[in-house]
Amino acid sequence: MIDNNYLDYTFNLPFENEGKAGYVSVHPEMTIAVQGLTPTGRYFVYCLHPQGGSCSFYIELDESRNWISECLPPFINNDFIFLITDKIPK
Repeated sequence: MIDNNYLDYTFNLPFENEGKAGYVSVHPEMTIAVQGLTPTGRYFVYCLHPQGGSCSFYIELDESRNWISECLPPFINNDFIFLITDKIPK
């Protein structure tokens, strides 16, 4: 469960693709609630991909607890999503 300290759930993740460096920056989407910031369950991902360029997308868990996104760039695959979601604190 995410508490109000969203900084604990924000991280950068370097990676390599075909020998070239890239990175993703992952941030929980938050909403304002009575007692402060509250997570929505979605994560905003900014990616600087060495072949695909700069892109952004959201990921979230579905009802079956699988990570999904409705707006993935074509060069982002399930293995790449696992690389990201494996680092999200449980």
